[in-house]
Amino acid sequence: MDLFVGFTLIAAIIVLIVGIVLLAVAYATKQKLKPPLIVVGVAVAMFVIGFGAAGIYNHHVEQQQAEARKIRAKLAEEDNQKFSFARTDFGNGAAKSAGAAEDLANKISSAWNDAIWEDKGAKVDGKYYTDFNEAIQAVLDSETSKQVDIADGEATMDKAMKVMKKHVTKKNESKLAKYQKLSKAVKKLDRLATSPSGNISDFNSSFTDADNAVVDILE
Repeated sequence: MDLFVGFTLIAAIIVLIVGIVLLAVAYATKQKLKPPLIVVGVAVAMFVIGFGAAGIYNHHVEQQQAEARKIRAKLAEEDNQKFSFARTDFGNGAAKSAGAAEDLANKISSAWNDAIWEDKGAKVDGKYYTDFNEAIQAVLDSETSKQVDIADGEATMDKAMKVMKKHVTKKNESKLAKYQKLSKAVKKLDRLATSPSGNISDFNSSFTDADNAVVDILE
């Protein structure tokens, strides 16, 4: 369309120049003015056609752009809605996983401490353990439901994260970055609870630091 308009306007200019020249010659030689006036009229008509076509084309383009903006806005709104739903699922998964990890870690820490300092040792599921390694393993064996909750929570987070990444918009980029950090922090907390290591002081300190890191991200 741009080529057509450009060609039409250039041709109109040429025809107009020719018409003016013919008109001048006819006037000077006292010939009939009608033929050159027709040429000038044709040039004017070509200008009208060219500018008219340009106006119609520009209006069409503006309509297409407006429609495209509406479509993009609608898609962005749908993406934001899906992101919001996934964010809620992610939060539920994170809370479930972190909550179970905290409960499990507290029981491990308590059994670990009792196995070392209590005369009878740590009481886990009706039995006493004076070896802290055995006490820790007994807690892990008796708290399988907590470990299932941790795994389920992480699975929910991972599933929701995929949806958020797929439907993230510029509006939610900072939120996605925050949830990615939160996912790593919660999983670190989970690993400390399900795979305790070191001594009890290191375990308690590491878990407290990891727990605080989760809280800091949420603030």
